[in-house]
Amino acid sequence: MSEKIIIESKNSNAVRIITVTIFVIGLIVFLIAMPDGRYGWGALTGGEWYSTTLRKYVPLEANVGYFFSSILPYQLGITFLPFLIVGALFFFANSKPTLTVTDKRIYGKVAFGKRVDLPFDMISAVGTSTLMGISVSTPSGAIKFNFIANREDIHKEIGKLLIARQSKSASATAIEQKTPQSDADELQKYKLLLENGTITQEEFDAKKKQLLGV
Repeated sequence: MSEKIIIESKNSNAVRIITVTIFVIGLIVFLIAMPDGRYGWGALTGGEWYSTTLRKYVPLEANVGYFFSSILPYQLGITFLPFLIVGALFFFANSKPTLTVTDKRIYGKVAFGKRVDLPFDMISAVGTSTLMGISVSTPSGAIKFNFIANREDIHKEIGKLLIARQSKSASATAIEQKTPQSDADELQKYKLLLENGTITQEEFDAKKKQLLGV
């Protein structure tokens, strides 16, 4: 029997927005942290700086080469670079989440592009999580697919499939339990008839073989 795709995930723009936000925050921190004196913007723009030796403001000659070769790389390294690394890692981890739901399984990619393939027999529950995520519970733990734009629709479809599967399993179990119990009741009834003398031993034995299939 062929596999039928029920629904597929849509990528969210939230990953790009958060990544850009991290970069912007890092840039703001860099601009705020850059000093104004001879070891900061003053090396680029000139102006005045306060000399602790002379205890007064003195003229500062611009030194553009020193600013770009030493001051700027140093300030970027201690202020903006950590935000750049965090933003890049965040984007790499969450830029390509995928989730496909079929009538037999769930498969796709989670953080850092890790591939996941989960048959419905392994899934016990499904829910939503932070970061616009879908959380799928399995015996080995919860697996999260983050930044899914249509997560509510996917959550709804997975829930329907799980309920249908559980109902089918419960019906099959009930049928399996009902048949042996019915045969046992029938056999007990004939045993009482035998004890009451209503039927003979031969009739009881024949009915017993019929019920037990021997």
